Amino acid sequence: MAWSAGEDEDIREFLEMEKILRERRGPSSVDRERLRDALKRVGLGLFKSLVVHAGLGLQGRGEEEITREYLFDLHGELSAFNVLKSASLTDKEIMERARVFARSASAGRIKGGFPCMYIWGVKQP
Repeated sequence: MAWSAGEDEDIREFLEMEKILRERRGPSSVDRERLRDALKRVGLGLFKSLVVHAGLGLQGRGEEEITREYLFDLHGELSAFNVLKSASLTDKEIMERARVFARSASAGRIKGGFPCMYIWGVKQP
């Protein structure tokens, strides 16, 4: 996930949280070559793929809803809140940074984007 903000937005503390999450959770994506190899192993010989960058806009959504989803969308140890706590951030720091992000995102001043890969093909006999 990549985040962008207007010039007047200071999201450094939020981006620090994002960095902690990436480092603690590890990579969550598969590179294109590994994916192609996996498809070949299951017999999908003729296939094509297309990478698109999907935009994520949170404008107009409630700040509390954005905060809750950001911090608790995953359950248990994988929730952003628990991962950030394990990195020595206090509850107060986590909540304040998430609320600043949510306020700006709700107002449309922060947008997200992430790459998606569409794959289609025909399984070989």
